[in-house]
Amino acid sequence: MEYLTYLNSRWLHILLVVFVACAANTGTMKYNPDYNDGPVVIRSDKGLYLNYFQKVRGIWTTRTQWGDRSVKVHNPITDPFYVTIRPQTEEKQKAYYPAAGNIIVISDVEGDYKAFRGILEANKVINSNGNWIFRTGHLVMLGDLFDRGPDVSPLLWHLYKLEAEASNAGGRVHVLLGNHEIMIFNGDLRYIHPKYQAQMLETGISYQDRYGEHTVIGTWLRQKPAVISIGSTLFSHAGISPSLLELKMPMEEINETVSQSLMNPDTSGLDSLKLDRLYGMQGPFWYRGWVINMPAETGLDSILTFYQCDQMIVGHTLVPEVRSYYDGKLVAIDVKQKYGQAEQTLKALAIIEGDYFEIDQTGKKKRL
Repeated sequence: MEYLTYLNSRWLHILLVVFVACAANTGTMKYNPDYNDGPVVIRSDKGLYLNYFQKVRGIWTTRTQWGDRSVKVHNPITDPFYVTIRPQTEEKQKAYYPAAGNIIVISDVEGDYKAFRGILEANKVINSNGNWIFRTGHLVMLGDLFDRGPDVSPLLWHLYKLEAEASNAGGRVHVLLGNHEIMIFNGDLRYIHPKYQAQMLETGISYQDRYGEHTVIGTWLRQKPAVISIGSTLFSHAGISPSLLELKMPMEEINETVSQSLMNPDTSGLDSLKLDRLYGMQGPFWYRGWVINMPAETGLDSILTFYQCDQMIVGHTLVPEVRSYYDGKLVAIDVKQKYGQAEQTLKALAIIEGDYFEIDQTGKKKRL
């Protein structure tokens, strides 16, 4: 009996040593998202400068390194995925795209990476490894990727990665700007998750600087549009208002004005009236009138006629379910989520060969 007890204790000791050794080899273990975040990637003459955030003995700290074009991204679901940093371009963002057979439209994810990844996997936009499998389909993100949720960084990096994969497959990822992106760019941090508040306080690195013009993701986002059309459908975070229509700004001008103002703090060379209208409550980042106030349908008709579209799809304003208004001329898709809940709550819109469905993280489709 004493011999068996000795053997059991020896085996327990060996197993414990093996477990500790495996835990030390982070290449074989899943990463705990509470202890890893980032990276912030900055281009320099020497290459890419990477800044990761790590939690050490309960305190957030930073780990910096030089990197090549392949960047490791921590996330709360799988082991890190890798992203290839693309050359920086100054190309103007397109506003008009030909009609697409299949389109998935998602709005207001707000840092909920688990929900984002779940709905894409369930609806066969990505596979279990997080790679694009939607072929020539289009994924439209209607803004508000920031704030509230704890996983903004992997969400942004995954979209950056999917954008290249979709293009290579003949598809397209469209990332549009919402009011929360504009808030972060302007230093309005009132809605960021407590995790990011702690990171700022304990590392001394401001959240705004993490997405500044000098960073890869910050530059990438600042070149994104406020409004696009795919075929005869107009997409915008909050929508085009009758007040904005008064300025008769084509989509290209809207997007170019927004991009210039975000990339260069000196906006003295831009039209102040247009800037005020674009960034005000009647602009494409904040307007709620189409869902809440229900203005005259003729106003919507005038907007659609000017932009040569027959429908507008918006997020931003909460609705109980994905819902169409004005005989299908407007579709609102920002369905309130329950953060941290077990139930699957993120809803989105799927346009499949002209048919419209509300979709969720289980793969269920409900025809509109």
